[in-house]
Amino acid sequence: MTSRDAAMPMQADHTEWAGYVGLYVPALLAWVLVAAPILSYAVAWLGSGWILWLSITGRVRPLPGDRTWDEQLFRPLFLTQGMFAVYLCLSSVFYVWEVVMMGGGTGPSTIETLAAAQRYSLLGHAALVHGILVTMDYRRSGEWEIATRLPRSRFLLAAGVGSIVLGFIFSQLPGLGQFVNKLRALAAVAGILGFAYALRNEDGLMILVGIGLYGWILVESLLSGWKEAPIVAVGLLLLALYPAYKRTTIAVGLGAAVVLISLLPAYNATFRQLSWDQGVAAEDAAQEAFERIETGQVDLGDTAWEFLTGRFTIINNRVRYIEHTPEHHPYYGFSIVKQGVQSIIPRVFWPGKPVTERLAMERAYENQVVVQASRASAKPSVIADGYLSAGALGVFLACLVLGSVAGVASRLAERWFGGYEIGGQIVYVGLFAGTLLTASFEFLMNALFWSFVLMGLLAIGLWLAGLLHWAGKRTQTRNPSLVTGQAPKT
Repeated sequence: MTSRDAAMPMQADHTEWAGYVGLYVPALLAWVLVAAPILSYAVAWLGSGWILWLSITGRVRPLPGDRTWDEQLFRPLFLTQGMFAVYLCLSSVFYVWEVVMMGGGTGPSTIETLAAAQRYSLLGHAALVHGILVTMDYRRSGEWEIATRLPRSRFLLAAGVGSIVLGFIFSQLPGLGQFVNKLRALAAVAGILGFAYALRNEDGLMILVGIGLYGWILVESLLSGWKEAPIVAVGLLLLALYPAYKRTTIAVGLGAAVVLISLLPAYNATFRQLSWDQGVAAEDAAQEAFERIETGQVDLGDTAWEFLTGRFTIINNRVRYIEHTPEHHPYYGFSIVKQGVQSIIPRVFWPGKPVTERLAMERAYENQVVVQASRASAKPSVIADGYLSAGALGVFLACLVLGSVAGVASRLAERWFGGYEIGGQIVYVGLFAGTLLTASFEFLMNALFWSFVLMGLLAIGLWLAGLLHWAGKRTQTRNPSLVTGQAPKT
């Protein structure tokens, strides 16, 4: 049986439909328990774990059988769902613990409002996975093949350098600035994965090259001032190494998580204060931040807990949106979606185009999430914007569409760029994986649209250069363990 057969969507039957309904059972139960807010929150929080287990074990829809489960971790069902679940759903537990058990938290949040916010998060998680699963079809993966005789690690490292060069060229041309950051993201992902494959293949020379490139990526991520950048750099490397070194990767990952949670918030707080607020050069600010940590001038425990209950979760922002709309402000209907569509139009074609940041932040001001005099950014997440548009229905539709877009983007990337190894890991992750969590409909729709455009341009460019050609159908052995609903084993 061919890989195309293995990835073929099974005919919908009562079992599959029951699986899709199962995704929403925890949300329904959480709403039934609305009168018991602590229990309702607990069910809603645990419900995300249920959705993760139900989906990645193939119990809703069998996983694609073209490769083992641990060799497809960069596909949306694993990577995109994992990022969404951790950031928008599971991370709330620290803030809720502070509010309920320690009487802390910021703002007037109560367990009732927090439970409501968690229920909407769970509904969004279920809808996202629903969208990913219904579009999960990799029968045409690898229809177009990249012509190269380079080993995978060397090709990926070369692709990383090529993306850096192309990004520099684009930065010098008017009207192409939209693509510069996306090409830099592609370069980082390619470099990280190239390093991982060099380690897996024990390619000595490429390991040395990879160490240099990965070190540069880590330094750049630390100098960016964004906590997410070094977390992503470490996470992607571990994810790529996991299939070959499962136990070692888990152990290293746990240690890395402790180090990042302990040190990164303290480093970032000091770095931003010096570099962003006081104008100190980034390199000097980074050196000073590490010196303050080393000499004990920063309380690591306080900054780590502040990170877990603040920047790591945005549930309190969602609470404020829920409290204010529709009680004090009617639902926004299609107005936010309309603004999102308008945001796609380049300013060169619309000189009077409204400032996107101002449009998104206007909802934060109207819903009293932050005061207008504040410099804080509180742009609504996709869950919040879905809620502001049409309540629970808006959350469901927004996240269902988001999951479907993730599935389609992954399928196209694998189809156009030689299959999973390049299209799924490099192109999809570099252009879409992080973009799918972009805050506010305006920024999200703009970022996704231009990611699709750049993906198409890259495919056409490689084809014109003779590096991309039609491969046709290829046969591979089906992996039966992936189409029977068996749980993954490590």
